[in-house]
Amino acid sequence: MACLEDISRTLTVLLRQGGVEAYRLEASLLMEHFLGCGRYEAVVHPERVADEEAVAKMLSAAQERVNGRPLQYILGEWEFYGRTFRVGEGVLIPRGDTETLIDVVLPYAKGRAGLQILDLCSGTGCIAVTLQQELDGTSVCAVELSDAAMPYLLENVRRYGSGVRMVQGDVLSPGLPKQIGGHFDVIVSNPPYLTRKDMELLQREVAFEPQRALDGGDDGLLFYRALTGLWIPLLSPGGMLAVEVGAGQHDDVMMLMRGCGLENIAVYRDCGGICRVVSGIRPLDDR
Repeated sequence: MACLEDISRTLTVLLRQGGVEAYRLEASLLMEHFLGCGRYEAVVHPERVADEEAVAKMLSAAQERVNGRPLQYILGEWEFYGRTFRVGEGVLIPRGDTETLIDVVLPYAKGRAGLQILDLCSGTGCIAVTLQQELDGTSVCAVELSDAAMPYLLENVRRYGSGVRMVQGDVLSPGLPKQIGGHFDVIVSNPPYLTRKDMELLQREVAFEPQRALDGGDDGLLFYRALTGLWIPLLSPGGMLAVEVGAGQHDDVMMLMRGCGLENIAVYRDCGGICRVVSGIRPLDDR
């Protein structure tokens, strides 16, 4: 049996020498996940020992991390807007940048009874579930195409007892809006937005994530054209369209929103100062 102090040192060195930038934080998260204690416990109680089988699994996982596998996939879950969501191979990992989208929608939506919200390209369902949980009495429809992502969406909806309706379908399909039907007070999406060039230059960790959830076509705008072309008829007059965008895409997306008649178009920055969300309102007299 190895003591916690030696285990923590070995793990930290492995991650640091393997090029993991946040090696101290990730070492603590791996220890907590596999051993039930973090690096802090190793400092306070260095003499404590850990189960050898659990340590072996942790070090094997650490080597996977060094080889580029995302920490989130290793842990099997990740935090988003104060809730923990199941993640794994085949689904896009929730990111802090996307919380900006929630921060944009909530002030618009709070205090409005019986809201209907549509989340396109839902993935884990982190946006759909968060909005449904944060807004009492709100109904949310989450649309996702991927067979691999749907089990995570289902599990996350079940985990929080959320009243989210799930639809499997392709948001680029002209027939899907009619199939879903109805009108929505808010349409949100974090669609694939990487350009073809971006896809060729993916960081090692990002390359593990599903390409379908990343690839936005040659110029990265494929899904925004569909959102402003196919889906605006489902947006109620006075309703909001809010989308996450990649760095430098906000001007193009604003132009697409103007082209489909939206007004009060605004851009919001994430915590890193990058223009991350674009929103627009359908005019009240647009029927």
